Amino acid sequence: MEKLERYKGELSLEQLILARNKIIENAKALYEEAMLLYENSKFARTYFLLCIANEELGKSLIVTSAIVDLIAEKIDWHKFWKRLRNHKDKTRVIEHVENILVSSDENFTAPENIQKLIPVLEELKMASLYSDMFQNNFFEPNEIVPQFMVAPYHRLTGNRLEFFSSIAASDETLRNTKKEDILKFQNRLHSIMSDYDDDDQTLQQFNL
Repeated sequence: MEKLERYKGELSLEQLILARNKIIENAKALYEEAMLLYENSKFARTYFLLCIANEELGKSLIVTSAIVDLIAEKIDWHKFWKRLRNHKDKTRVIEHVENILVSSDENFTAPENIQKLIPVLEELKMASLYSDMFQNNFFEPNEIVPQFMVAPYHRLTGNRLEFFSSIAASDETLRNTKKEDILKFQNRLHSIMSDYDDDDQTLQQFNL
C-alpha cells in the first residue's frame, strides 16, 4: 500500500473552494453516521463522531479564512497547515465563531473560558473511544459518555451544520471577491470587534 504523503504547500483558490466543500460534506456524513449509532444506543461512539463532525466544521472555517487571506494576498501557508491539522484549533474555531454569531448577551462565553474548555472537550473525545483509568478506576467509554450527555450535543451539532451551511458564501461569490472588498471588510470587522474585545483575543483566534 502506497504511503499517504500529507501536502504542505501552496493551494489555488479553486483548490481551497473544493477543500471547503468536501470538508462540509464530510461533516454532514459524520453527523448522519452518528445518528445511526445513536439510534442503536452506541452513545460513546456517537459522541466521538459528533466531535469529529464539529472539528470538520471548524476546519471548513479555517479554509474559508484561508480563502480570504489568499484573496487579500497575505496568506501564511505554514500557519494554515498547522491550524488545519490541529484538533484543538479546529474545535476552538467552531466554539469561538458560534459564540460570536449565535450566542445572546445572556449566554455569551468569555474567550478565556472557551480556551479553558478546549482541553476538557479533547479529553472527553478520547474517553469516548478508548478505555482508560480515571480517578483511580478503570472505565469503558459508555460509562464516561452516557446518553444524557450525548443527546444535547447531537442536537447542537445538527443545528451547527444547518446554520453554517446557510451562511456559507457560494463558490461564485468567493471567485468574484476582490482584494479591495476583503480589506474593507476586515477594517470594518476590526472596528466592531475592538469594541467587543479590548484584549484583541478573539481577533487573534481568526487570524484577522
